[in-house]
Amino acid sequence: MEFNEKLQYFRKKSNLTQEELAEKLFVSRTAISKWESGRGMPSISSLKAISEVFNVSIDELLSSEEIIEVAEKENKENMKSFKNIIFGIMDLMSIIFLFIPLFGKEINGYIYLVTLFSIEQVGKYFYLIIIGVTILYGVAELIISKFENKSVDKINSIISLGLTSIAIITFIATREPYIAFIEFCIFLIKVVVYIKQNK
Repeated sequence: MEFNEKLQYFRKKSNLTQEELAEKLFVSRTAISKWESGRGMPSISSLKAISEVFNVSIDELLSSEEIIEVAEKENKENMKSFKNIIFGIMDLMSIIFLFIPLFGKEINGYIYLVTLFSIEQVGKYFYLIIIGVTILYGVAELIISKFENKSVDKINSIISLGLTSIAIITFIATREPYIAFIEFCIFLIKVVVYIKQNK
């Protein structure tokens, strides 16, 4: 018997409707319907709750193949959440670029490293916009990481990588090598995390 059939069997044996079971598991009735029709599998935490409700072991609910499937699904979901958190933290960390002396300023024929606020050129405001948008997007990414949505997750990754790419190009074009190098390192880390998540 497959998991979906076992779930139906134990639910009916316990004289529970899908709605009543959903309430006991703190999930939606749609989730129960999905699991019973074989269109999805519960998370490990939901499986534990199911085993407690019906007073059976997880081994009795799942075959060895299904256990592997659930573990792989859970691992993938955790990796997505991890990626969003990493991207969010890295983008949020752009705030340090406002205070660390990484920008070149010519004084008496010498180039000194100064903070962004010490620059007097017009590019200062453009830098502020790029860094500000990246910081705000970092906050948004950390909020997004709390929700599961595949299409939003993919768009989130593209926007985050795009913002970092724009920053790299801007800092290279305006001859700010130190900050361009740091942004490039951030970009590489994001790419590695993104590739690992999509394996």
